[in-house]
Amino acid sequence: MLDGRSFVVFEMWAGLPWPMRVGIATVILGVTTLLYWLEYIPFRPALLGWAIGSPLFVFAWPSDSERRGYRF
Repeated sequence: MLDGRSFVVFEMWAGLPWPMRVGIATVILGVTTLLYWLEYIPFRPALLGWAIGSPLFVFAWPSDSERRGYRF
């Protein structure tokens, strides 16, 4: 199910600085919402964008170990 290539994405996301992670997630949520409000995309694709952006936003903030200064 999860092979070595799948973990590369998680390592890449964790390797970014937390302000960049928050910014990327905010851009995904903002663009999806804006396109839905302007009626460029219907509800289901907007829902997909929110389903991707929301967990990214939740996990974008620094963890306890990152707050203490540790980097992985």
